[in-house]
Amino acid sequence: RISSNQLKKLLNSCRYDEILDRLANYNDAHATYFRALALDQIASFKKERGEQYKNILRQSKKNIDDGGRRFPNDIRFLFLDGLHFLHAQTPKKAFQRFSKHYKKSRDPKILGAIGNAYKAMGKYKAALRKYRQAAKQGLSRLMMAHNIVSTYKLMGRNDLAKKNARVGLKIKPKNAALMTPPMMSS
Repeated sequence: RISSNQLKKLLNSCRYDEILDRLANYNDAHATYFRALALDQIASFKKERGEQYKNILRQSKKNIDDGGRRFPNDIRFLFLDGLHFLHAQTPKKAFQRFSKHYKKSRDPKILGAIGNAYKAMGKYKAALRKYRQAAKQGLSRLMMAHNIVSTYKLMGRNDLAKKNARVGLKIKPKNAALMTPPMMSS
């Protein structure tokens, strides 16, 4: 059996095929979640490179739906359901799913994801509100600071991006690369 920590290391090193191989014989919530997440990541990377990705995206959605049916109270599948649509570049559908799941779970991770859907739709002020709410509810302040910085960059508000990057650096000074948008490094 492969542990969550081992799976997270494989995810972080983009070894998605290895995850799929190692989980092929398992059918519990843990395995189903990581299999769906790996497939979603594979599809996202293939799309960025202009490769065929629709079949993998369908496989991912099938795993997400299967996990959601078999484990309806597992927050991971609620999150992945919306994330799938965000990665499929249908942010309105992602927003609808995340909003529905947030009402059910009140999980700050999903609230932050609602912010990502707003950002993908170009609704930057709404995204900023959701990121701040998610941070207040306990989601990683560093992650939300990064999202706020990138949103201000998209808005062309480099002054506010810089100010919020400093906030993020106070949280974790070693994350300069994460918190400093390219236009600010000099």
